[in-house]
Amino acid sequence: MSTPFLCGVTTAWAAAQLALATFFGVAHALRRETERRLFVLVCLAMAVATGGLAGTYAAETISGWSFAADVALAGIIGGGVLNLEFATRFARRRRRSLVPVYVVAALALLLVSTGHFRLANTERVDETILFSFVVRHVSTAHYWYAALLGWMMAASSCVAVAILIRAHLDGRRDALTLVVSGVALAVAFVNDMGLILRAWSHGVYLLPHASMFHAFTIGLILVVRNRETEGRLEAARHSLEERTEELRRSYLDLRLMEGELFRREQLAAVGELAATIAHEVRNPLAIILNAAAGLRRSGVSESDRDMLLGIVDEEVGRLNRLVADLLRFARPVSVSWSDVNLRALVERTRGLVPDGIAVDVSIPEEPRFDTITVDAGLLRLVLENLVENACQAMPDGGQLSIVVRNGRFDLGEATSIEVRDTGRGMDARTLERALKPFFTTRPQGTGLGLAIVDRIVRAHGGAVSLESTVGRGTTVRLLIPLDEEVRRRRRTGSLTTGVSTGG
Repeated sequence: MSTPFLCGVTTAWAAAQLALATFFGVAHALRRETERRLFVLVCLAMAVATGGLAGTYAAETISGWSFAADVALAGIIGGGVLNLEFATRFARRRRRSLVPVYVVAALALLLVSTGHFRLANTERVDETILFSFVVRHVSTAHYWYAALLGWMMAASSCVAVAILIRAHLDGRRDALTLVVSGVALAVAFVNDMGLILRAWSHGVYLLPHASMFHAFTIGLILVVRNRETEGRLEAARHSLEERTEELRRSYLDLRLMEGELFRREQLAAVGELAATIAHEVRNPLAIILNAAAGLRRSGVSESDRDMLLGIVDEEVGRLNRLVADLLRFARPVSVSWSDVNLRALVERTRGLVPDGIAVDVSIPEEPRFDTITVDAGLLRLVLENLVENACQAMPDGGQLSIVVRNGRFDLGEATSIEVRDTGRGMDARTLERALKPFFTTRPQGTGLGLAIVDRIVRAHGGAVSLESTVGRGTTVRLLIPLDEEVRRRRRTGSLTTGVSTGG
Protein backbone atom coordinates (compact mmCIF):
# COMPACT_ATOMS: atom_id res chain seq x y z
CA MET A 1 0.00 0.00 0.00
CA SER A 2 1.52 3.34 -1.07
CA THR A 3 0.53 6.97 -1.08
CA PRO A 4 -0.44 6.93 -4.81
CA PHE A 5 -2.67 3.92 -4.16
CA LEU A 6 -4.45 5.73 -1.31
CA CYS A 7 -4.77 8.78 -3.55
CA GLY A 8 -6.59 6.67 -6.16
CA VAL A 9 -8.88 5.03 -3.59
CA THR A 10 -9.89 8.32 -1.97
CA THR A 11 -10.48 9.88 -5.40
CA ALA A 12 -12.81 6.97 -6.24
CA TRP A 13 -14.64 7.49 -2.95
CA ALA A 14 -15.04 11.19 -3.72
CA ALA A 15 -16.54 10.34 -7.13
CA ALA A 16 -18.90 7.81 -5.52
CA GLN A 17 -20.06 10.38 -2.97
CA LEU A 18 -20.72 12.88 -5.76
CA ALA A 19 -22.75 10.21 -7.56
CA LEU A 20 -24.79 9.57 -4.40
CA ALA A 21 -25.38 13.29 -3.99
CA THR A 22 -26.53 13.55 -7.61
CA PHE A 23 -28.88 10.56 -7.35
CA PHE A 24 -30.55 11.68 -4.16
CA GLY A 25 -30.57 15.27 -5.38
CA VAL A 26 -32.71 14.22 -8.32
CA ALA A 27 -34.92 12.19 -5.97
CA HIS A 28 -35.27 15.22 -3.71
CA ALA A 29 -36.27 17.38 -6.69
CA LEU A 30 -39.06 14.91 -7.51
CA ARG A 31 -40.33 14.65 -3.94
CA ARG A 32 -38.95 17.15 -1.47
CA GLU A 33 -38.00 15.81 1.95
CA THR A 34 -35.81 17.49 4.57
CA GLU A 35 -33.79 14.37 5.42
CA ARG A 36 -33.09 13.71 1.74
CA ARG A 37 -31.93 17.30 1.20
CA LEU A 38 -29.60 17.11 4.22
CA PHE A 39 -28.18 13.81 3.01
CA VAL A 40 -27.37 15.40 -0.37
CA LEU A 41 -25.52 18.22 1.41
CA VAL A 42 -23.66 15.74 3.67
CA CYS A 43 -22.54 13.77 0.58
CA LEU A 44 -21.35 16.94 -1.13
CA ALA A 45 -19.40 18.07 1.95
CA MET A 46 -17.83 14.64 2.36
CA ALA A 47 -16.95 14.54 -1.34
CA VAL A 48 -15.13 17.85 -0.88
CA ALA A 49 -13.32 16.51 2.20
CA THR A 50 -12.41 13.23 0.49
CA GLY A 51 -11.25 15.04 -2.65
CA GLY A 52 -9.12 17.38 -0.55
CA LEU A 53 -7.50 14.42 1.28
CA ALA A 54 -6.85 12.75 -2.06
CA GLY A 55 -5.11 15.98 -3.08
CA THR A 56 -2.88 15.87 0.01
CA TYR A 57 -1.75 12.37 -1.01
CA ALA A 58 -1.05 13.55 -4.53
CA ALA A 59 0.60 16.89 -3.71
CA GLU A 60 4.29 17.18 -4.62
CA THR A 61 4.83 20.67 -3.17
CA ILE A 62 4.10 22.35 0.12
CA SER A 63 1.87 24.95 -1.53
CA GLY A 64 -0.07 22.21 -3.31
CA TRP A 65 -0.47 20.33 -0.06
CA SER A 66 -1.61 23.49 1.76
CA PHE A 67 -4.37 24.14 -0.80
CA ALA A 68 -5.58 20.52 -0.71
CA ALA A 69 -5.50 20.52 3.10
CA ASP A 70 -7.60 23.70 3.23
CA VAL A 71 -10.17 22.11 0.88
CA ALA A 72 -10.23 18.99 3.05
CA LEU A 73 -10.68 21.09 6.22
CA ALA A 74 -13.57 23.00 4.68
CA GLY A 75 -15.26 19.73 3.72
CA ILE A 76 -14.66 18.19 7.14
CA ILE A 77 -16.06 21.22 8.96
CA GLY A 78 -19.12 21.44 6.70
CA GLY A 79 -19.68 17.69 6.77
CA GLY A 80 -19.48 17.61 10.56
CA VAL A 81 -22.16 20.22 11.14
CA LEU A 82 -24.42 18.88 8.37
CA ASN A 83 -24.10 15.33 9.71
CA LEU A 84 -25.10 16.60 13.15
CA GLU A 85 -28.16 18.31 11.71
CA PHE A 86 -29.07 15.16 9.78
CA ALA A 87 -28.89 13.12 12.99
CA THR A 88 -31.02 15.74 14.76
CA ARG A 89 -33.64 15.67 12.02
CA PHE A 90 -33.56 11.88 11.86
CA ALA A 91 -34.14 11.67 15.62
CA ARG A 92 -36.77 14.45 15.41
CA ARG A 93 -34.95 16.71 17.86
CA ARG A 94 -35.26 20.47 18.05
CA ARG A 95 -33.09 22.32 15.56
CA ARG A 96 -32.71 25.46 17.69
CA SER A 97 -29.81 23.91 19.66
CA LEU A 98 -27.65 23.71 16.49
CA VAL A 99 -27.21 27.47 16.17
CA PRO A 100 -23.99 27.52 18.27
CA VAL A 101 -22.59 24.66 16.20
CA TYR A 102 -23.18 26.61 12.99
CA VAL A 103 -21.47 29.63 14.57
CA VAL A 104 -18.40 27.55 15.45
CA ALA A 105 -18.33 26.05 11.94
CA ALA A 106 -18.57 29.51 10.38
CA LEU A 107 -15.63 30.76 12.50
CA ALA A 108 -13.54 27.72 11.58
CA LEU A 109 -14.26 28.17 7.86
CA LEU A 110 -13.36 31.87 8.16
CA LEU A 111 -10.00 30.98 9.70
CA VAL A 112 -9.30 28.41 7.00
CA SER A 113 -10.23 30.76 4.15
CA THR A 114 -8.11 33.65 5.54
CA GLY A 115 -5.02 31.53 6.24
CA HIS A 116 -5.21 31.91 10.03
CA PHE A 117 -5.79 28.24 10.80
CA ARG A 118 -2.20 26.89 10.68
CA LEU A 119 1.20 28.39 11.56
CA ALA A 120 3.44 29.22 8.60
CA ASN A 121 6.74 27.47 7.98
CA THR A 122 5.98 24.61 10.38
CA GLU A 123 5.36 21.95 7.72
CA ARG A 124 7.00 18.56 7.98
CA VAL A 125 6.61 15.21 6.24
CA ASP A 126 5.58 12.32 8.45
CA GLU A 127 5.82 8.69 7.39
CA THR A 128 3.74 5.78 8.59
CA ILE A 129 4.52 2.11 7.91
CA LEU A 130 1.32 0.29 7.04
CA PHE A 131 1.45 -3.36 5.92
CA SER A 132 5.14 -2.89 4.93
CA PHE A 133 4.25 0.13 2.79
CA VAL A 134 5.34 3.67 3.52
CA VAL A 135 2.49 6.21 3.73
CA ARG A 136 3.54 9.87 3.74
CA HIS A 137 1.56 12.94 4.77
CA VAL A 138 2.43 16.52 5.64
CA SER A 139 1.49 18.04 8.97
CA THR A 140 1.84 21.53 10.46
CA ALA A 141 1.43 23.29 13.75
CA HIS A 142 -1.82 25.28 14.28
CA TYR A 143 -2.98 28.23 16.32
CA TRP A 144 -4.46 27.21 19.63
CA TYR A 145 -7.87 28.70 18.85
CA ALA A 146 -7.87 26.97 15.47
CA ALA A 147 -7.09 23.66 17.16
CA LEU A 148 -9.90 24.28 19.65
CA LEU A 149 -12.39 24.91 16.85
CA GLY A 150 -11.16 21.83 14.99
CA TRP A 151 -11.62 19.57 17.98
CA MET A 152 -15.07 21.08 18.59
CA MET A 153 -16.07 20.15 15.04
CA ALA A 154 -14.70 16.64 15.57
CA ALA A 155 -16.77 16.43 18.75
CA SER A 156 -19.91 17.24 16.74
CA SER A 157 -19.68 13.78 15.15
CA CYS A 158 -19.64 12.22 18.63
CA VAL A 159 -22.72 14.26 19.58
CA ALA A 160 -24.44 12.99 16.43
CA VAL A 161 -23.76 9.41 17.54
CA ALA A 162 -25.22 10.15 20.98
CA ILE A 163 -28.36 11.56 19.37
CA LEU A 164 -28.74 8.47 17.19
CA ILE A 165 -28.29 6.18 20.21
CA ARG A 166 -31.04 8.10 22.01
CA ALA A 167 -33.28 7.74 18.95
CA HIS A 168 -32.68 3.98 18.94
CA LEU A 169 -33.54 3.77 22.64
CA ASP A 170 -36.73 5.73 21.94
CA GLY A 171 -37.87 3.04 19.50
CA ARG A 172 -36.36 4.05 16.14
CA ARG A 173 -35.20 0.64 14.93
CA ASP A 174 -33.49 1.95 11.81
CA ALA A 175 -31.32 4.22 14.00
CA LEU A 176 -29.18 1.25 15.13
CA THR A 177 -27.55 0.89 11.70
CA LEU A 178 -26.80 4.60 11.67
CA VAL A 179 -25.25 4.29 15.12
CA VAL A 180 -22.73 1.78 13.75
CA SER A 181 -21.76 3.88 10.74
CA GLY A 182 -21.87 7.04 12.88
CA VAL A 183 -19.36 5.54 15.33
CA ALA A 184 -17.05 4.74 12.41
CA LEU A 185 -17.44 8.29 11.12
CA ALA A 186 -16.76 9.80 14.56
CA VAL A 187 -13.59 7.72 14.94
CA ALA A 188 -12.48 8.84 11.48
CA PHE A 189 -13.24 12.49 12.31
CA VAL A 190 -11.14 12.35 15.47
CA ASN A 191 -8.29 10.45 13.76
CA ASP A 192 -8.06 12.75 10.75
CA MET A 193 -8.42 15.92 12.80
CA GLY A 194 -5.61 14.65 15.03
CA LEU A 195 -3.36 14.05 11.99
CA ILE A 196 -4.20 17.50 10.55
CA LEU A 197 -3.67 19.27 13.90
CA ARG A 198 -0.48 17.21 14.54
CA ALA A 199 -1.93 15.71 17.71
CA TRP A 200 -0.21 12.53 16.54
CA SER A 201 2.19 11.92 13.69
CA HIS A 202 1.60 8.38 12.52
CA GLY A 203 -1.53 7.11 10.81
CA VAL A 204 -3.58 7.36 7.63
CA TYR A 205 -6.71 9.35 6.82
CA LEU A 206 -9.81 7.29 7.63
CA LEU A 207 -12.52 9.83 6.82
CA PRO A 208 -12.86 8.93 3.09
CA HIS A 209 -13.58 5.31 3.92
CA ALA A 210 -15.79 5.95 6.96
CA SER A 211 -17.77 8.69 5.21
CA MET A 212 -18.38 6.34 2.27
CA PHE A 213 -19.64 3.65 4.64
CA HIS A 214 -21.82 6.21 6.43
CA ALA A 215 -23.20 7.58 3.16
CA PHE A 216 -24.13 4.13 1.86
CA THR A 217 -25.80 3.35 5.20
CA ILE A 218 -27.90 6.52 5.09
CA GLY A 219 -28.77 5.96 1.44
CA LEU A 220 -29.86 2.39 2.18
CA ILE A 221 -32.04 3.55 5.08
CA LEU A 222 -33.66 6.25 2.93
CA VAL A 223 -34.39 3.76 0.14
CA VAL A 224 -35.83 1.21 2.57
CA ARG A 225 -37.90 3.88 4.25
CA ASN A 226 -39.16 5.03 0.87
CA ARG A 227 -40.23 1.46 0.05
CA GLU A 228 -41.94 1.18 3.41
CA THR A 229 -43.68 4.50 2.82
CA GLU A 230 -44.85 3.31 -0.58
CA GLY A 231 -46.15 0.14 1.05
CA ARG A 232 -48.05 2.13 3.66
CA LEU A 233 -49.42 4.42 0.96
CA GLU A 234 -50.52 1.41 -1.06
CA ALA A 235 -52.19 -0.08 1.99
CA ALA A 236 -53.83 3.27 2.71
CA ARG A 237 -54.99 3.43 -0.92
CA HIS A 238 -56.58 -0.02 -0.66
CA SER A 239 -58.18 0.93 2.64
CA LEU A 240 -59.46 4.17 1.10
CA GLU A 241 -60.89 2.29 -1.86
CA GLU A 242 -62.66 -0.13 0.48
CA ARG A 243 -64.05 2.74 2.54
CA THR A 244 -65.09 4.54 -0.64
CA GLU A 245 -66.95 1.45 -1.78
CA GLU A 246 -68.60 1.18 1.63
CA LEU A 247 -69.59 4.84 1.44
CA ARG A 248 -70.95 4.30 -2.08
CA ARG A 249 -73.09 1.42 -0.90
CA SER A 250 -74.20 3.43 2.13
CA TYR A 251 -75.04 6.33 -0.17
CA LEU A 252 -77.14 4.08 -2.41
CA ASP A 253 -78.92 2.67 0.63
CA LEU A 254 -79.48 6.20 1.88
CA ARG A 255 -80.90 7.24 -1.48
CA LEU A 256 -83.29 4.29 -1.37
CA MET A 257 -84.32 5.14 2.16
CA GLU A 258 -84.68 8.80 1.19
CA GLY A 259 -86.90 7.86 -1.75
CA GLU A 260 -89.01 5.65 0.47
CA LEU A 261 -89.24 8.37 3.11
CA PHE A 262 -90.20 10.93 0.44
CA ARG A 263 -92.97 8.63 -0.83
CA ARG A 264 -94.25 8.16 2.70
CA GLU A 265 -94.16 11.89 3.28
CA GLN A 266 -96.08 12.42 0.06
CA LEU A 267 -98.69 9.87 1.10
CA ALA A 268 -98.91 11.48 4.53
CA ALA A 269 -99.28 14.93 2.95
CA VAL A 270 -101.96 13.66 0.59
CA GLY A 271 -103.77 12.04 3.48
CA GLU A 272 -103.55 15.23 5.56
CA LEU A 273 -104.74 17.31 2.61
CA ALA A 274 -107.64 14.94 1.95
CA ALA A 275 -108.67 15.01 5.61
CA THR A 276 -108.47 18.82 5.70
CA ILE A 277 -110.49 19.22 2.50
CA ALA A 278 -113.04 16.68 3.71
CA HIS A 279 -113.39 18.64 6.95
CA GLU A 280 -113.70 21.97 5.12
CA VAL A 281 -116.28 20.55 2.68
CA ARG A 282 -118.30 18.54 5.19
CA ASN A 283 -119.40 21.54 7.27
CA PRO A 284 -120.88 23.54 4.34
CA LEU A 285 -122.48 20.38 2.94
CA ALA A 286 -124.09 19.61 6.29
CA ILE A 287 -125.47 23.15 6.47
CA ILE A 288 -126.76 22.92 2.88
CA LEU A 289 -128.43 19.56 3.64
CA ASN A 290 -130.13 21.00 6.72
CA ALA A 291 -131.30 24.00 4.71
CA ALA A 292 -132.62 21.72 1.93
CA ALA A 293 -134.46 19.63 4.52
CA GLY A 294 -136.03 22.78 5.92
CA LEU A 295 -137.14 23.87 2.46
CA ARG A 296 -138.88 20.52 1.89
CA ARG A 297 -141.07 20.95 4.94
CA SER A 298 -144.60 22.08 4.22
CA GLY A 299 -145.84 25.30 5.60
CA VAL A 300 -142.47 27.11 5.39
CA SER A 301 -143.07 30.80 5.42
CA GLU A 302 -141.68 33.09 2.74
CA SER A 303 -139.25 34.71 5.16
CA ASP A 304 -137.93 31.33 6.32
CA ARG A 305 -137.54 30.17 2.73
CA ASP A 306 -135.53 33.29 1.90
CA MET A 307 -133.36 32.77 4.97
CA LEU A 308 -132.67 29.13 4.08
CA LEU A 309 -131.90 29.99 0.47
CA GLY A 310 -129.52 32.67 1.71
CA ILE A 311 -127.76 30.08 3.86
CA VAL A 312 -127.44 27.79 0.82
CA ASP A 313 -126.03 30.62 -1.27
CA GLU A 314 -123.55 31.54 1.47
CA GLU A 315 -122.27 27.99 1.91
CA VAL A 316 -122.10 27.40 -1.84
CA GLY A 317 -120.03 30.57 -2.09
CA ARG A 318 -117.82 29.31 0.70
CA LEU A 319 -117.30 26.02 -1.15
CA ASN A 320 -116.61 27.92 -4.35
CA ARG A 321 -113.94 30.04 -2.58
CA LEU A 322 -112.41 26.91 -1.11
CA VAL A 323 -112.18 25.24 -4.51
CA ALA A 324 -110.78 28.41 -6.10
CA ASP A 325 -108.15 28.84 -3.37
CA LEU A 326 -107.31 25.14 -3.49
CA LEU A 327 -106.78 25.25 -7.26
CA ARG A 328 -104.70 28.41 -6.95
CA PHE A 329 -102.58 26.81 -4.22
CA ALA A 330 -102.10 23.50 -6.05
CA ARG A 331 -101.29 25.09 -9.42
CA PRO A 332 -97.53 25.71 -10.01
CA VAL A 333 -96.68 29.41 -9.79
CA SER A 334 -95.52 30.69 -13.18
CA VAL A 335 -94.05 34.19 -12.97
CA SER A 336 -94.45 36.51 -15.98
CA TRP A 337 -91.79 39.15 -15.39
CA SER A 338 -92.54 42.73 -16.38
CA ASP A 339 -91.74 46.26 -15.22
CA VAL A 340 -94.49 47.40 -12.85
CA ASN A 341 -95.13 50.79 -11.28
CA LEU A 342 -94.93 49.78 -7.64
CA ARG A 343 -96.24 53.11 -6.37
CA ALA A 344 -99.40 52.83 -8.46
CA LEU A 345 -99.87 49.17 -7.54
CA VAL A 346 -99.72 49.90 -3.83
CA GLU A 347 -101.95 52.97 -4.06
CA ARG A 348 -104.59 50.85 -5.82
CA THR A 349 -105.09 48.80 -2.66
CA ARG A 350 -106.73 51.79 -0.95
CA GLY A 351 -109.97 50.89 -2.75
CA LEU A 352 -110.10 47.52 -0.94
CA VAL A 353 -110.25 49.08 2.52
CA PRO A 354 -113.80 49.47 3.97
CA ASP A 355 -115.02 52.52 5.81
CA GLY A 356 -113.94 52.80 9.44
CA ILE A 357 -110.34 51.79 8.76
CA ALA A 358 -107.74 54.51 8.21
CA VAL A 359 -105.14 53.85 5.51
CA ASP A 360 -101.58 55.19 5.49
CA VAL A 361 -99.32 54.45 2.49
CA SER A 362 -95.65 55.40 2.84
CA ILE A 363 -93.35 55.18 -0.21
CA PRO A 364 -90.09 57.18 -0.41
CA GLU A 365 -89.77 59.60 -3.29
CA GLU A 366 -87.04 57.61 -5.04
CA PRO A 367 -86.96 56.49 -8.69
CA ARG A 368 -86.19 52.91 -7.69
CA PHE A 369 -89.69 52.56 -6.16
CA ASP A 370 -91.43 53.76 -9.30
CA THR A 371 -90.59 50.63 -11.32
CA ILE A 372 -89.97 47.08 -10.09
CA THR A 373 -89.61 43.87 -12.10
CA VAL A 374 -92.27 41.42 -10.87
CA ASP A 375 -95.41 39.65 -12.03
CA ALA A 376 -98.03 42.40 -11.79
CA GLY A 377 -101.01 40.04 -11.45
CA LEU A 378 -99.40 37.87 -8.78
CA LEU A 379 -98.10 40.81 -6.73
CA ARG A 380 -101.57 42.43 -6.91
CA LEU A 381 -103.07 39.17 -5.60
CA VAL A 382 -100.53 39.15 -2.75
CA LEU A 383 -101.34 42.72 -1.71
CA GLU A 384 -105.09 42.10 -1.97
CA ASN A 385 -104.83 39.03 0.27
CA LEU A 386 -102.73 40.87 2.86
CA VAL A 387 -105.01 43.93 2.89
CA GLU A 388 -108.10 41.70 3.17
CA ASN A 389 -106.57 39.77 6.08
CA ALA A 390 -105.58 43.02 7.82
CA CYS A 391 -109.09 44.44 7.44
CA GLN A 392 -110.69 41.24 8.72
CA ALA A 393 -108.41 41.43 11.78
CA MET A 394 -109.93 44.89 12.58
CA PRO A 395 -113.74 44.37 12.55
CA ASP A 396 -114.22 47.40 14.79
CA GLY A 397 -111.93 49.67 12.76
CA GLY A 398 -108.28 50.56 13.14
CA GLN A 399 -105.18 51.71 11.29
CA LEU A 400 -103.82 49.98 8.16
CA SER A 401 -100.31 50.98 7.10
CA ILE A 402 -98.45 49.96 3.92
CA VAL A 403 -94.75 50.87 4.08
CA VAL A 404 -92.34 50.47 1.17
CA ARG A 405 -88.63 50.92 1.85
CA ASN A 406 -85.15 49.57 1.11
CA GLY A 407 -84.27 46.04 2.11
CA ARG A 408 -81.37 43.69 1.56
CA PHE A 409 -80.52 40.03 1.20
CA ASP A 410 -77.07 38.66 1.95
CA LEU A 411 -75.78 39.34 -1.58
CA GLY A 412 -78.07 41.94 -3.08
CA GLU A 413 -80.48 44.82 -2.73
CA ALA A 414 -84.20 44.21 -2.23
CA THR A 415 -87.51 46.02 -1.88
CA SER A 416 -89.35 45.67 1.43
CA ILE A 417 -93.17 45.93 1.52
CA GLU A 418 -94.77 45.90 4.97
CA VAL A 419 -98.52 45.60 5.66
CA ARG A 420 -99.36 46.51 9.24
CA ASP A 421 -102.67 46.45 11.11
CA THR A 422 -103.77 47.29 14.63
CA GLY A 423 -106.08 44.31 14.99
CA ARG A 424 -106.29 41.42 17.42
CA GLY A 425 -102.79 40.10 16.70
CA MET A 426 -101.61 36.51 17.12
CA ASP A 427 -99.98 34.57 19.91
CA ALA A 428 -96.71 32.67 19.39
CA ARG A 429 -98.40 29.35 18.56
CA THR A 430 -100.70 30.93 15.97
CA LEU A 431 -97.83 32.97 14.47
CA GLU A 432 -95.74 29.83 14.04
CA ARG A 433 -98.50 28.10 12.01
CA ALA A 434 -99.80 31.13 10.13
CA LEU A 435 -98.10 30.32 6.80
CA LYS A 436 -99.13 26.65 6.80
CA PRO A 437 -101.91 25.59 4.39
CA PHE A 438 -105.49 25.28 5.74
CA PHE A 439 -104.63 26.96 9.04
CA THR A 440 -107.08 29.75 9.85
CA THR A 441 -108.62 31.38 12.90
CA ARG A 442 -111.66 32.76 11.01
CA PRO A 443 -114.85 30.72 10.70
CA GLN A 444 -115.27 31.66 7.04
CA GLY A 445 -111.58 31.40 6.10
CA THR A 446 -110.03 28.68 3.95
CA GLY A 447 -106.55 28.90 5.51
CA LEU A 448 -104.87 29.22 2.12
CA GLY A 449 -104.46 32.99 1.81
CA LEU A 450 -101.08 33.40 3.53
CA ALA A 451 -99.86 30.07 2.12
CA ILE A 452 -100.57 31.38 -1.40
CA VAL A 453 -98.82 34.67 -0.55
CA ASP A 454 -95.76 32.75 0.65
CA ARG A 455 -95.62 30.63 -2.54
CA ILE A 456 -95.91 33.66 -4.83
CA VAL A 457 -93.22 35.62 -2.99
CA ARG A 458 -90.87 32.62 -3.00
CA ALA A 459 -91.45 32.25 -6.75
CA HIS A 460 -90.13 35.82 -7.04
CA GLY A 461 -87.00 34.79 -5.09
CA GLY A 462 -88.23 36.68 -2.02
CA ALA A 463 -89.17 35.90 1.56
CA VAL A 464 -92.15 36.47 3.86
CA SER A 465 -91.84 37.17 7.58
CA LEU A 466 -94.49 37.90 10.23
CA GLU A 467 -94.40 39.85 13.48
CA SER A 468 -97.40 40.02 15.79
CA THR A 469 -98.38 40.95 19.30
CA VAL A 470 -101.70 39.96 20.84
CA GLY A 471 -103.94 43.01 21.10
CA ARG A 472 -101.57 45.30 19.19
CA GLY A 473 -101.68 44.00 15.61
CA THR A 474 -99.65 42.16 13.00
CA THR A 475 -96.96 43.13 10.47
CA VAL A 476 -96.39 41.07 7.33
CA ARG A 477 -93.10 41.89 5.59
CA LEU A 478 -92.36 40.98 1.99
CA LEU A 479 -88.77 41.15 0.77
CA ILE A 480 -88.33 40.95 -3.01
CA PRO A 481 -84.79 40.98 -4.52
CA LEU A 482 -84.01 43.51 -7.23
CA ASP A 483 -81.06 41.71 -8.87
CA GLU A 484 -81.88 38.95 -11.35
CA GLU A 485 -78.91 36.81 -10.27
CA VAL A 486 -79.99 36.97 -6.63
CA ARG A 487 -83.56 36.05 -7.61
CA ARG A 488 -82.32 33.09 -9.63
CA ARG A 489 -79.99 31.82 -6.91
CA ARG A 490 -82.62 32.14 -4.22
CA ARG A 491 -85.21 30.32 -6.32
CA THR A 492 -82.73 27.45 -6.82
CA GLY A 493 -81.76 27.44 -3.15
CA SER A 494 -78.05 28.33 -3.71
CA LEU A 495 -78.16 31.50 -1.61
CA THR A 496 -78.64 31.91 2.12
CA THR A 497 -81.87 33.44 3.34
CA GLY A 498 -80.45 36.07 5.67
CA VAL A 499 -82.39 39.29 5.20
CA SER A 500 -82.36 42.78 6.60
CA THR A 501 -84.33 45.95 6.08
CA GLY A 502 -83.20 49.51 5.84
CA GLY A 503 -84.84 52.68 6.93
